[in-house]
Amino acid sequence: MKPVSKTQFADMIGISKPRLTKMLQNGLIPPECLVGSGRFAKIDPEKAAVYLQKRLDPSREPKSNLTSLGGKIKKTITTDDYKDRYNKARAINEELKAIKTQLEIDSLEDQITKTIEKIAFETARRTRDAVLMIPDRVADLLAAETDALKVSALLTNELIQALEELC
Repeated sequence: MKPVSKTQFADMIGISKPRLTKMLQNGLIPPECLVGSGRFAKIDPEKAAVYLQKRLDPSREPKSNLTSLGGKIKKTITTDDYKDRYNKARAINEELKAIKTQLEIDSLEDQITKTIEKIAFETARRTRDAVLMIPDRVADLLAAETDALKVSALLTNELIQALEELC
């Protein structure tokens, strides 16, 4: 196929001329596809179409029939290639979702662990305080008692009462 103007090539592939100019500037269509130089350079449509097929995002359907350009260029990327790429991208996406979910689970486990530690600490502190208050409450009663059985019964009752208050 003979070289065509930039405007004609843009029309062939269904894009605007400014978009084609951007593609040339960004290297999507390399200089070896151009015939001549400057404003009046022409484009070899067969070479340019091959480069575009290789570089365009395969997950997006082209607006035009880049693969045929008048029936003279053979299709180089098959539907199976698109399916394979799509399936690979989907598998990667699912793996990333699984990683994200695992990170969220780990974060929740950390929060639960911190909450349990806080509750355990508060319970232990209340137990310690209740046991340490017993001597202050029963000191006068025990000082007056001389019978060892009564002293033991008073202490046992106070300990039971302090522990029951915790539950």
